[in-house]
Amino acid sequence: MMARPPLFFSSSSQSKPSMDDDFSDEEPVARRMCVELKRAGIKLICADFDLTLIRVHTGGVWQRTAEALSRSVRPCVRALLQEALEAGLHVAVVTFSPQAKLIREVLALAFPSAFATQIVVRALDRSWRYDGEGTADGKLPHIASAVEELTRSRGDAIAKKHVLLVDDDPDNVRTALRHGVNAVI
Repeated sequence: MMARPPLFFSSSSQSKPSMDDDFSDEEPVARRMCVELKRAGIKLICADFDLTLIRVHTGGVWQRTAEALSRSVRPCVRALLQEALEAGLHVAVVTFSPQAKLIREVLALAFPSAFATQIVVRALDRSWRYDGEGTADGKLPHIASAVEELTRSRGDAIAKKHVLLVDDDPDNVRTALRHGVNAVI
């Protein structure tokens, strides 16, 4: 069986790609990914923040500026989320960090304002709650709350099968998959 080529690759080397690579072709690849995600029925991409959207783990206690942190945004993830929004998909950031204000500031610096304001943020900041009957495991309450907000504010019905979680933590991915939510590392 022939190995599948990597989805992202760096033209500067043939070594294993890193999500930190500066991809010259990131937008076309992200665009193709979004076409395929829509074809698969995905309506909402939920991205983790620490070590997924950004290259560092803030531990929820980032003391420097949002501008400094925005320099850690991964180009390939930024391209994916921006292309998703352009394609009419919804985007949320779901994180165990309590620094929602900082995350919104980073999004405002990393994305054009028309896109940054469309991204739902669910952090552990007590600004939201989920009272539904779903599980409280992993990022599932964050996702369910984001779905509720999108349903209420934009009128789009989103089921678990329409969600894709992108997270660096295998436990969060396993939990999502176990409960019927699409998820990738």
